[in-house]
Amino acid sequence: MENTYPLLNVGGKARMGCYATFPGTGPQGARCSGCVHQSPDGPRFVCAKYRALTGRKGSPIDPGSPACRYFAARPASSARR
Repeated sequence: MENTYPLLNVGGKARMGCYATFPGTGPQGARCSGCVHQSPDGPRFVCAKYRALTGRKGSPIDPGSPACRYFAARPASSARR
C-alpha cells in the first residue's frame, strides 16, 4: 500500500498555529529553511505566509521542518565570498 499522506513522513510532532498549512505537504525533500516565507523574529524564525493568511504572527518554527504546500524556493545568493 502506497503512503499518500506525506504528513506521516514528518517524523515528529507538527505544532499547528505556526505553519501556513501542514508541514510535509510541500515538495519532496524541501525544508522551511529554503523558503522565501521564512522571516526572522529575533533569534528565531516565523512563517510570513501564516501571517498573510491569518493576520496573526505565528509561533516560531523549526527551519528544518518539512516544507508545506506554500513553499516557494528562496533565490540563490549571487554574493561573492
